[in-house]
Amino acid sequence: MDNPTDRTVQTTDTSIRYSYSNREWNEQQFQITQANKHQQEEKKNSVELTEKTLATIYIIQKWGIFLAVFGFISATFMLFASFIMLVVKSFQQVGPFSSMLSLFYLLLGIALVVISVFLLRFSSQAKQGVDQKDSSVIESSFMQLKYFFAGSGWITIILVIFTIVMIVVAIILGVVAAAAQAVE
Repeated sequence: MDNPTDRTVQTTDTSIRYSYSNREWNEQQFQITQANKHQQEEKKNSVELTEKTLATIYIIQKWGIFLAVFGFISATFMLFASFIMLVVKSFQQVGPFSSMLSLFYLLLGIALVVISVFLLRFSSQAKQGVDQKDSSVIESSFMQLKYFFAGSGWITIILVIFTIVMIVVAIILGVVAAAAQAVE
């Protein structure tokens, strides 16, 4: 070597001599090292979908379509029942619980439509992702599934709270009715 700062870089074709200062050489080696680390991290953080996994996602999306359609049908019945309760209430003198129950069915029917839409979107995107073997479409479909489960969780929490409140109200009304009869 003519110059002590010359570095030889091996390529696949030939050995080529580049003249770098020590600082330039170190910067280039640092950049190469960082690029290699980044590639290794990408490989470590990526997930390969096997054929068995894709087949499982395909089966899940079929069940998702079934449950979404069932959700839409159930929501239709709830909304119809809510409408019937409101119509009956307008023609007959019915207690205040009829209005509350009608409102409850209306809200539950709307919520069921919303979560069924998320499940249907998951199913259609999952099918498209499996057919095209496109991980970004599958990733998007799982975001829809996340929204479905979050919505289902909130509905479950609200139903549990509503049930507890209704039990407490029924107990209180039962005690009040029993006390009223005891007074007579």
